[in-house]
Amino acid sequence: MVRVLTIADWLLLAVYIGGLAAYGWVFKKFIKTKEDYFIAGRAAPFWLSGIALAAIALDASDMMAPFALSYGTGLWGLWWFIGCVLGSFLLAGYIVPAFFRKKVITNTTYLEYRFDPGIRLYAAWTQVIQRSVVMAGAITSISFLLEIVLGAPFWHAVLIAVAISTFMTVAGGRFAVMASEVFAILFGVVMAWYLLSLGIGGIGWSKFVSDVTPWLHWVSFPKAYNPAYPNWVWFIGITILTLPYSIINQEYLAKTLSASSEYDARRGLMFPNILLWILWCLPLSILGNIAYFLYPPGSFTGPVDRSLFFIIRDLAPAGIIGLLVATFFAASQDIGGTAQSVASLITIDTYQRFIRKGASEEELVKVGRILTAAIMIVPLVWIPLMLAMPVVAMVYGIVTGMAIVPTVVPYIVGPLTRFWSRRSAIVGCLVAAVFGFIFRMWGKDLGLPLLIYHPWTCGIPTIIIGFVVMVVWSLIENSVKGPIPETELEGLLITSPGVKAAMLQNALVTRLTEIGFHKSGLVR
Repeated sequence: MVRVLTIADWLLLAVYIGGLAAYGWVFKKFIKTKEDYFIAGRAAPFWLSGIALAAIALDASDMMAPFALSYGTGLWGLWWFIGCVLGSFLLAGYIVPAFFRKKVITNTTYLEYRFDPGIRLYAAWTQVIQRSVVMAGAITSISFLLEIVLGAPFWHAVLIAVAISTFMTVAGGRFAVMASEVFAILFGVVMAWYLLSLGIGGIGWSKFVSDVTPWLHWVSFPKAYNPAYPNWVWFIGITILTLPYSIINQEYLAKTLSASSEYDARRGLMFPNILLWILWCLPLSILGNIAYFLYPPGSFTGPVDRSLFFIIRDLAPAGIIGLLVATFFAASQDIGGTAQSVASLITIDTYQRFIRKGASEEELVKVGRILTAAIMIVPLVWIPLMLAMPVVAMVYGIVTGMAIVPTVVPYIVGPLTRFWSRRSAIVGCLVAAVFGFIFRMWGKDLGLPLLIYHPWTCGIPTIIIGFVVMVVWSLIENSVKGPIPETELEGLLITSPGVKAAMLQNALVTRLTEIGFHKSGLVR
């Protein structure tokens, strides 16, 4: 069954799409520098920064993700996003201050300051790969909606999703995308709870209480993955897989650095970011368990994500379909934001750093716009693989666990001490990525435990390998060259004062020594 849009549905869609067009052109005139285009000129208030941060993990694909991950598994999908939130505490606590002090635009620039250009380039390009996977998930979500609900051919729907997001981002830049995400959040939270009400109505309240409610707990991860492992192993695996999201994600950092001050950035990371994630994910996680009973395994083909759109198609009343489609289009704006963040990595970390060091601001903005549009095509490579998976998000787990998770180690340990040597980060990440690839591709054939190569747990061995290699390499390099001088790490560490602070500290100590110090107080 395919739903036919009513006049009211079309009016809602027309108003929204027309609003996008006007919105983009209004903000285009404010885009003059690379800071304006990539990080909103560092002018966003904390509430806008915080809402935009929440929207990163609540895009069109993430309306599917908590739903699909919870399909028959309790509140597992909600935990996926709580793991992401935990990374915000680390980022706000001691990583973001170094970014503001160095006035970086990309998080990988910090890695070069702390370590070397090699890890900057590696982290930038692995992020490009990972973010293209995220974009593919969002595009797939919109395409499922248009295909299942409205009857559009799947690949035609893909082109529609790409075109809308590309226009919005290229025209308006980061601030326009962030401002539009305020509406995306408002629509998204309301529609998530509305969809839950549709699901409860579809299954019936008594059946919801008797059949679904017992599933709504944290410990129902399907034992079919491996009966030998207790649930806490899977929770560790998924936390390692998702906790780095907030730290290694350039789009997340771009919106953090868009705040008008370091204080506002840290406030935005903590509130309203966390509250909004839970408000959106909780109803969709519950709805995933309802879908397990409405559309049980074997009743349809393709990823379980598709059953979300069966609910919209079968249960949404006439006149509301247009609003639901508009909600997903609103959420799809983060596709463009992701493309823009990827473009910033290539523009700043590759083009300006290695190709055109003297490029003007206008040239960098132009290159960024061209790359943003071009990058929108890259995710199409991942979509066929996603369609072959039981859950679309599994592709994210595979790619992230193999090569992306180890890059979080330099971000976390780098600010803590001088111990970590220049080359330790790139060596650790490369070795971990090689082992991660081997584990994922041939782990089963080699007879390795499932934990080593499963999409939800493959981050455990790679992050351990990356950390251990960094320790060993730092010991060797420091013994040969000595630790990095403190003067080269000014503003990058939290365990020792910067050079200026150290000078002031030494002056105070000298003065106290000169005037003398007595148990009863200061004496001359």
